[in-house]
Amino acid sequence: MKYNVINDRLQAINVELSNLLQSAKEVPDKQLIIEKLNDVCNKVESVKELVVETFWETTDRFVEATNVTPSSRKQLKSALKRFKTFEGTLSYSLTFGNINGETLTAFEQWLKDGTRGRNSITSILKRIQRFFSWAIKDQKLNQVEVTITNPFTDFTITPEMYGTPVVLEKAERDYLFDLPLVNERMKKIRDIFIFQCYCGARISDLMKLTTANLHGDILKYVPQKTAKESIKEVVIPLNKNAIHILKRYNDPEGYLLPRMSDTEINRTLKTLFKTVSKERPKGLDRPVGHLNPKTEIIEYIPLHELASTHLARRTFAGLMYAAGQKDDLIASMTGHSENSKAFTRYRAIDMDLKKKATKNQ
Repeated sequence: MKYNVINDRLQAINVELSNLLQSAKEVPDKQLIIEKLNDVCNKVESVKELVVETFWETTDRFVEATNVTPSSRKQLKSALKRFKTFEGTLSYSLTFGNINGETLTAFEQWLKDGTRGRNSITSILKRIQRFFSWAIKDQKLNQVEVTITNPFTDFTITPEMYGTPVVLEKAERDYLFDLPLVNERMKKIRDIFIFQCYCGARISDLMKLTTANLHGDILKYVPQKTAKESIKEVVIPLNKNAIHILKRYNDPEGYLLPRMSDTEINRTLKTLFKTVSKERPKGLDRPVGHLNPKTEIIEYIPLHELASTHLARRTFAGLMYAAGQKDDLIASMTGHSENSKAFTRYRAIDMDLKKKATKNQ
């Protein structure tokens, strides 16, 4: 609420009380005074607007008010929670008035000391930056004249650093598809992984797909990560192997695949890759170059350490790109924008993989 509004209201109260006392034959009772004050203040509810919320109450309101997907909301909440934990290392409480570029520099160093990698730190800082951009425009804060200086004007967020994406070779993917497995749980997770290699969907979308998304051998869905920004349907023609996997399951609720958590799938995939590597002559544990996000140095690690649902998604995009498919075609099936940083990395795929994919895809 603006100060001139407050002053006008106080003046109106003063006038009303003066008139009341001058016109009354006797001292007005309490109830009459309250009624007069309520009339002047446009009811008691308006007075409540004078209460200024704390910095952290504002962050909570931001998380709830922002129009994002549930997963993005969770990430915003997590980033701000880390900022609040950082406050515990300081000798003062954080407010809009004392957060500046130096505060962010100290917070960044605190994240590094906690063994956070460069890309993780960048993501956290971008989410906090989003909060400040929102707060500056927030009408409720403007009404109570909270002065907000954007601390990011004096602070530069270090951009993400990515290495060349690791993908499975076509022969490795096909070997996993044909691999006989005894363990039923491992079979299901292998099927989820291979199906993802064939369609490229994010695991969060994959776990929600039902028979309603399947039109013959065509898979259609709207990626939830970008649904708030644009309703853009992804259409994937499925090959015979992908259809074969789906025929193994008949969920009573109509889900196309067994439903499992990302964490459970990733943990089991690492075990599967290690197990297969011992049995297969060429193995599935070849050394692969991986950018260590903490040291920012390329390190060579066994493939099983990168076995995850995201490896499946990368494999779909990587093999498509290596086979010479056009950018716009691949992006239309992965849900990426053509110029996204994540997508452009696939242009750096090793030439040997390109040659193999072109011959065998």
